[in-house]
Amino acid sequence: MADQWRLECDERTKANGIIYQNYYNSIKSSLPENVIQLFEKTLHDARVTSIEMPLKETFIMTLDCTGGYHYLTDVKLTFTGVEKLQLANLSVGSVWLYDEVYLTETGFELQVLLDGPLMEFSISAKNINIEVIS
Repeated sequence: MADQWRLECDERTKANGIIYQNYYNSIKSSLPENVIQLFEKTLHDARVTSIEMPLKETFIMTLDCTGGYHYLTDVKLTFTGVEKLQLANLSVGSVWLYDEVYLTETGFELQVLLDGPLMEFSISAKNINIEVIS
Protein backbone atom coordinates (compact mmCIF):
# COMPACT_ATOMS: atom_id res chain seq x y z
CA MET A 1 0.00 0.00 0.00
CA ALA A 2 2.87 2.38 0.81
CA ASP A 3 4.52 1.63 -2.54
CA GLN A 4 1.27 2.41 -4.35
CA TRP A 5 0.89 5.70 -2.45
CA ARG A 6 4.49 6.67 -3.27
CA LEU A 7 3.99 5.84 -6.95
CA GLU A 8 0.81 7.94 -7.12
CA CYS A 9 2.54 10.82 -5.33
CA ASP A 10 5.50 10.66 -7.74
CA GLU A 11 3.13 10.67 -10.73
CA ARG A 12 1.20 13.71 -9.38
CA THR A 13 4.46 15.55 -8.71
CA LYS A 14 5.72 14.85 -12.23
CA ALA A 15 2.38 15.90 -13.80
CA ASN A 16 2.35 19.14 -11.78
CA GLY A 17 5.92 19.85 -12.87
CA ILE A 18 4.95 19.44 -16.52
CA ILE A 19 1.94 21.74 -16.08
CA TYR A 20 4.09 24.41 -14.43
CA GLN A 21 6.86 24.11 -17.06
CA ASN A 22 4.28 24.62 -19.82
CA TYR A 23 2.97 27.71 -18.00
CA TYR A 24 6.50 29.08 -17.55
CA ASN A 25 7.29 28.56 -21.23
CA SER A 26 4.12 30.49 -22.13
CA ILE A 27 5.10 33.55 -20.02
CA LYS A 28 8.88 33.50 -20.45
CA SER A 29 8.97 36.06 -23.27
CA SER A 30 6.98 38.52 -21.10
CA LEU A 31 9.27 38.30 -18.07
CA PRO A 32 12.22 40.64 -17.38
CA GLU A 33 15.54 39.04 -18.41
CA ASN A 34 16.84 38.95 -14.82
CA VAL A 35 13.73 37.07 -13.67
CA ILE A 36 14.37 34.45 -16.35
CA GLN A 37 17.99 34.16 -15.18
CA LEU A 38 16.86 33.84 -11.55
CA PHE A 39 14.51 31.00 -12.43
CA GLU A 40 16.70 29.16 -14.90
CA LYS A 41 19.91 29.35 -12.85
CA THR A 42 18.35 27.66 -9.86
CA LEU A 43 19.24 28.76 -6.35
CA HIS A 44 18.43 25.29 -4.97
CA ASP A 45 20.43 24.66 -1.77
CA ALA A 46 21.55 28.30 -1.44
CA ARG A 47 21.54 29.58 2.16
CA VAL A 48 20.12 32.97 3.14
CA THR A 49 22.87 35.08 4.74
CA SER A 50 21.03 38.40 5.05
CA ILE A 51 17.68 40.07 4.40
CA GLU A 52 16.89 43.77 4.45
CA MET A 53 14.34 46.27 3.24
CA PRO A 54 16.13 49.63 2.98
CA LEU A 55 13.21 51.28 1.14
CA LYS A 56 9.49 50.57 1.05
CA GLU A 57 9.65 49.16 -2.49
CA THR A 58 13.08 47.49 -2.28
CA PHE A 59 13.89 44.10 -0.74
CA ILE A 60 17.41 42.69 -0.64
CA MET A 61 18.36 39.09 0.05
CA THR A 62 21.91 37.78 0.05
CA LEU A 63 22.51 34.07 -0.45
CA ASP A 64 25.52 31.80 -0.04
CA CYS A 65 25.41 29.63 -3.17
CA THR A 66 28.61 27.65 -2.56
CA GLY A 67 26.55 24.47 -2.06
CA GLY A 68 24.27 25.23 -5.00
CA TYR A 69 24.23 24.43 -8.68
CA HIS A 70 25.22 27.62 -10.54
CA TYR A 71 26.78 30.64 -8.92
CA LEU A 72 29.00 28.84 -6.38
CA THR A 73 29.59 32.11 -4.53
CA ASP A 74 27.48 34.73 -2.75
CA VAL A 75 24.64 36.32 -4.69
CA LYS A 76 22.76 39.49 -3.81
CA LEU A 77 19.16 39.71 -5.04
CA THR A 78 17.67 43.21 -5.10
CA PHE A 79 13.95 43.22 -5.81
CA THR A 80 12.68 46.61 -7.00
CA GLY A 81 9.14 47.90 -7.30
CA VAL A 82 8.03 45.55 -4.53
CA GLU A 83 4.25 45.42 -4.31
CA LYS A 84 3.71 42.42 -2.04
CA LEU A 85 6.04 40.68 0.37
CA GLN A 86 5.21 37.67 2.53
CA LEU A 87 8.14 36.71 4.72
CA ALA A 88 6.54 34.50 7.39
CA ASN A 89 9.49 32.71 9.08
CA LEU A 90 12.17 33.71 6.56
CA SER A 91 15.43 34.11 8.45
CA VAL A 92 19.18 33.99 8.05
CA GLY A 93 20.12 30.34 7.61
CA SER A 94 17.02 29.34 5.65
CA VAL A 95 17.81 27.14 2.64
CA TRP A 96 16.25 27.77 -0.79
CA LEU A 97 14.60 24.59 -2.07
CA TYR A 98 12.21 25.19 -4.96
CA ASP A 99 10.71 28.19 -6.71
CA GLU A 100 8.08 29.18 -9.21
CA VAL A 101 7.64 32.48 -11.01
CA TYR A 102 4.35 33.92 -12.25
CA LEU A 103 3.59 36.84 -14.52
CA THR A 104 1.65 39.75 -12.98
CA GLU A 105 0.24 42.91 -14.55
CA THR A 106 3.18 44.98 -13.32
CA GLY A 107 6.02 42.45 -13.20
CA PHE A 108 6.31 39.05 -11.61
CA GLU A 109 5.56 37.05 -8.48
CA LEU A 110 8.19 34.70 -7.08
CA GLN A 111 7.15 31.91 -4.74
CA VAL A 112 9.89 30.03 -2.94
CA LEU A 113 9.84 26.99 -0.67
CA LEU A 114 12.62 27.18 1.92
CA ASP A 115 13.77 24.92 4.73
CA GLY A 116 15.08 25.77 8.18
CA PRO A 117 12.23 26.07 9.08
CA LEU A 118 10.09 24.75 6.22
CA MET A 119 8.21 27.79 4.93
CA GLU A 120 7.05 29.69 1.87
CA PHE A 121 8.33 33.09 0.79
CA SER A 122 6.45 35.16 -1.76
CA ILE A 123 7.28 38.48 -3.37
CA SER A 124 5.67 40.50 -6.17
CA ALA A 125 7.94 43.06 -7.79
CA LYS A 126 8.63 44.87 -11.05
CA ASN A 127 12.18 43.61 -11.49
CA ILE A 128 15.19 42.05 -9.82
CA ASN A 129 18.91 42.69 -9.98
CA ILE A 130 21.24 39.73 -9.49
CA GLU A 131 24.70 40.66 -8.28
CA VAL A 132 27.38 37.98 -8.06
CA ILE A 133 29.65 38.75 -5.11
CA SER A 134 33.14 37.30 -5.46
